[in-house]
Amino acid sequence: MVLMVDGVGVVYAAVGLAALAAALLPRLLGRVPLSMPMVFLAVGLLAFGLIDSLPDPDPRQHGVFASHLTEACVIISLMGAGLALNRAVSWRGWMTTWRLLAIVMPLCML
Repeated sequence: MVLMVDGVGVVYAAVGLAALAAALLPRLLGRVPLSMPMVFLAVGLLAFGLIDSLPDPDPRQHGVFASHLTEACVIISLMGAGLALNRAVSWRGWMTTWRLLAIVMPLCML
């Protein structure tokens, strides 16, 4: 039996598994001194170390892609930090978020 692997299908499967893991890991890691980023980093290290057909993850070789990926990660992280704040909606109550958006995000995009 020959297994046909579609590149787009593999990407969709990986994104789906990552979303499932993001939903399940907080419950599974509740009492363990590990965080979700640590688990995802370990999975990435294992995947790129064990699967030879994956491309070289060198950010110097794929500079534009790495830049866009880090920008998206910063925006998502800042949005998550802002949503996690348990404060009333007001300028004063959200000053931390505004500082993150006004200072940290542009610095990360340089």
